[in-house]
Order: sequence, then C-alpha cells, then structure tokens
Amino acid sequence: MPMIEMNTIGSMIFNSMENNIKYLRMQVPSLLAQLQADATPTFGLMTPQHMIEHLIWVTKASIKDLGPAPAELNEKQLKFMKYVKSGKPMKHFPSEKTAADLPDLRMPSLEAAVSELNTAIDRLIIDAETRGDRDYYNPMMGVLSPAEMVDFHVRHYQHHLENQYQLKVVAE
Repeated sequence: MPMIEMNTIGSMIFNSMENNIKYLRMQVPSLLAQLQADATPTFGLMTPQHMIEHLIWVTKASIKDLGPAPAELNEKQLKFMKYVKSGKPMKHFPSEKTAADLPDLRMPSLEAAVSELNTAIDRLIIDAETRGDRDYYNPMMGVLSPAEMVDFHVRHYQHHLENQYQLKVVAE
C-alpha cells in the first residue's frame, strides 16, 4: 500500500474522498485501539465513552435520509456548509456546561461503543460510496455532497481523537 501524505499533526492530507475513506478505515481503528476508558481529555467534559457515543450519534444522524432540503436554508445551515467547504480543522469552544450535563451513557462499555462506532463508520462509507450525486440534507448541517459529508466526519473524528484525547496516528 502506498505511503499516505501526512500533515504537521500526523494526519493524512484530506484532498479526496479516497484519502478520507482511508483515514476512516485505516487510521480511526488504530486511534480507537489506543483509547483507554480512564483517559483524561485535554479539553471538554466528555469521557472517552461519552465522546465515542457522541461520534456514533453524529455519524448515524448525518446519513439519515431526511428528504429534500427546503427551498431556503437558514443562516446556521449556510454557516455550517461554509465551514465544511473551508477545510479548516475544528476548534473547541468552551461552554458553561458541567459534568452533570453529560447525557447518560447508552452502551454497556467503551468496547461496545467502539464496536458500534466502527459499524457506523462502515455505514457512512457504504452510503457515501453508493449515493451517487444525491446530496445529504441535515437540519443542522444543511446540504453536503457525499465527499463533503465524509470530509466533515474525518475532521470531527480528528478533533476528538487526535486533539481532545491526543491519540497518535501511526504512519504506514
């Protein structure tokens, strides 16, 4: 397998859906294998399992078929779409929330959550690869092409796995 270009934080350069899918299929499992249930995040409140369950929810919700987009998108959707198209990494925005605001865990363990996340990633990839020219519509995200949706998820996973939990991508 050819070497994948890396940027300064160790992640692949995401200029194609092919590279994004390679990251999801090859790097994310390696990152998840490093995650310990008692790890402390560098920012935010989510425990490792809360973060994995968050990624599951966002991944599954983003590929639900919600029908066609409305004729006019709202300001938040347009802003989100602009962010996705920018290619910029995600940033952490501190909030007033406390650990008491975290949702109850739905999975029995971190291992079960990681397994479910891997299933959600597989569904995302299959859906994006077989979707053709049909864009995704999501009430929060607006309208995104399959390549843009996959790119969003790559940056979202990087934000949590590589930045929040400082897990390291292994170069091939």
